[in-house]
Amino acid sequence: MDLQISIETQGLKSHHLNNASDFEKVLGQVIAGLPKLRSFTCTLWGRVPSVLCPLSMRETLSQLSISEAREDTLVPGQRFWSTERALYRGCFLHIRELQISGNLCLVDAVLPRLSVGAAAALEEMPLLQSLSIRSQESGAAPFTLTSAIRRLDQCRKLVHLDLDIGFDGGVSDAQIEMIALTWPKLVHLSIKHPEMRKYRLRNVHQDTTLTLHSFLHLASHCHALNYVNLPIRQVERMKPVDTTNLAPVRITMYLPSSVSYAHRRVALGYARAMWPKATLVHHLFY
Repeated sequence: MDLQISIETQGLKSHHLNNASDFEKVLGQVIAGLPKLRSFTCTLWGRVPSVLCPLSMRETLSQLSISEAREDTLVPGQRFWSTERALYRGCFLHIRELQISGNLCLVDAVLPRLSVGAAAALEEMPLLQSLSIRSQESGAAPFTLTSAIRRLDQCRKLVHLDLDIGFDGGVSDAQIEMIALTWPKLVHLSIKHPEMRKYRLRNVHQDTTLTLHSFLHLASHCHALNYVNLPIRQVERMKPVDTTNLAPVRITMYLPSSVSYAHRRVALGYARAMWPKATLVHHLFY
């Protein structure tokens, strides 16, 4: 029987946990007492970062979902999450599904680390198949999509990538090509742009410049795709495609509201030329 832990909070205020260290200690003991733990979900991650270490070494753990409680990101002058406390010794060798929701310090602490020299031989998350990241705020240091791809390069089995995050510098066609070349067996790709949300991220340089070339990169290299969700910033007439992908992919295309109706037809027609069997849906963002 698969064992799992799910920790959820409903309306929890900061002062309700008078001794967070005791809670963290008890949770660590619970994890240690479940040698066959396969799934761990926690929405109170800002309070229990040290349990990342034993989880990262757990050979049975295949699914991890972590997020911060809302109040942990709003208390003035106080940050419960500590990257230093989150440093872990294990490598999540058996993790297959990872979901992260929180500030970029949390994302940075959990993703595989770039290693050099002898440390480069140590694999991290080699079996990871599905990754979902959501962040509503920027980190103290620049966090680019290129750096994330390089850190995830060792996750060669990745087929599901869902990103809802304000990457510093935005997202470019070259980065989409980098994704396509790194994971040619990709099945699901969704990249949301902050302008597609009702809220805005602060202190993030987000000049996303995606064009229809991004779809060309994906059609050329990723033949197993069944879902694509991308925000296209610029639409221009393209040369006739010489790449045809017969996968029955569902494409959700976000276009700026300033794009004319004629250019919307150009974008949809170009995608249809590359994926004749595709189901096309488009939305506008402002």
